Amino acid sequence: INDLHVIVEVFLIPLKSKLSRQIISALFSNVQILHSVNKEMYTALLSESEKPLPEQCFGSVFMKFADYLKAYTQYSSDQDLARDTLKKQRTNPEFARFLDECQRDSRCNNATILSYLIKPIQRICK
Repeated sequence: INDLHVIVEVFLIPLKSKLSRQIISALFSNVQILHSVNKEMYTALLSESEKPLPEQCFGSVFMKFADYLKAYTQYSSDQDLARDTLKKQRTNPEFARFLDECQRDSRCNNATILSYLIKPIQRICK
């Protein structure tokens, strides 16, 4: 959830005022949906963990969110477009400066936007 939060807060929201909707969509796909679903699922899992052990049923939480997790399919399919768009946008000096500033943001731990954009796919595989 933290990495999705960084994508949304550090990169996506500030860029919305600097780039077209088309470029934002190409770069970030449906990451806001993934962020929202993951926050809700985390809350549901925490709630389930607070129940007495014999009453806990984590499988029901995953079943409840199964259809929403299909959003990862779209996000994964859009990764080539995101990578190509990022490469193209990096030729813009203002965009490149923005990314450098973001990378220095303490929330990014010196990681690049590309490393953050791939994390949701890496996490779902684990």
